[in-house]
Amino acid sequence: MRKTLFLLFSLLLFALLLLPAAAKNTAVIDKAGLLTADEETALQNTLLSPKEDTLFFVVTGYGDEAPTNREIISLCGFSKEDPAVILAVRRSGGEYFYDLYTFGAADKWFTNGDVDDLLDDTAVYGNLKNGRVFDGSAAFLRLANSICINGEKRLAEKEAKKEAGRPLRAVLFGILSAAAIGGGATLGIFLFYRRKIHGEIYPLDRYAKLNLTVSKDIFVGRTVTRVRVQSSSSSGGSSGGFSGGHRGGR
Repeated sequence: MRKTLFLLFSLLLFALLLLPAAAKNTAVIDKAGLLTADEETALQNTLLSPKEDTLFFVVTGYGDEAPTNREIISLCGFSKEDPAVILAVRRSGGEYFYDLYTFGAADKWFTNGDVDDLLDDTAVYGNLKNGRVFDGSAAFLRLANSICINGEKRLAEKEAKKEAGRPLRAVLFGILSAAAIGGGATLGIFLFYRRKIHGEIYPLDRYAKLNLTVSKDIFVGRTVTRVRVQSSSSSGGSSGGFSGGHRGGR
């Protein structure tokens, strides 16, 4: 009996330890106070099976414009290489707006179609635009998590097909190259032997002669051309852009 109780207690303790671990994938930063404490906790536990090694954030605030990429990274505190998905909800003049940000590998998991589907989803758009931040954010997290999982699988399958096709492409390239080289050589030999050599029409050596009696070089001027070569250090360029960023908003 004691062994059974001990086993049940151990399983319960293990299950309780798993909940905080899952919640670490989702963070809520409610700067505008649009969520209650219970709603924040519920959002952190919305994803029962979150995409592994992916960070999800729900951020609220005020402002007429969406936060910049740097502001989002600074506020959430993740590295620009981390796979992260952020929902930024803001209130401006009594209206609600929301924006999607993707960084790191997550930026490749979302196609433009996925972005539109997520932002225009009925449960996301209808709730967030009407001020139901908790319901809209929960729907956003579930759909975004699904897109991340499917997006990674899609890219993996695409890469696998690409790798599988490389040997065939190499063989075809070799065959075509050999055919082109062999065909060119054959054509050259054929044209060379087919060429007809005609006799001279006018005997130049008999009626036209040129004897060079005077040779003189005259230097008439000098032309100098200068070309400016712009080095990479003097050129403009990005100042270290982010991998991903703002993907759209409503």
